[in-house]
Amino acid sequence: MFPGMAIRLQNDVRERYLGKILKGDEERLKKFKIQVEAPPYRDYTVFMGGSVLGDLMKDCDNFWMSKGDYEELGIDKALANCRI
Repeated sequence: MFPGMAIRLQNDVRERYLGKILKGDEERLKKFKIQVEAPPYRDYTVFMGGSVLGDLMKDCDNFWMSKGDYEELGIDKALANCRI
């Protein structure tokens, strides 16, 4: 999504680890390995998660609410309805 985000995050974690945990000891930092994954399909992970959730909950009737019920009963009922 954001160019260079994985490298920036990796560098930030490394710097924070050096400063807060290692107290500036760069020799010990050489043993610290970190790799931030940034898969190319990450733009679609929210959709994929929603798809998995929908598939897992397809048989759980108390999880679902119609648009009409939502408009009639409001957000509080919708949130209460989603609790398992």
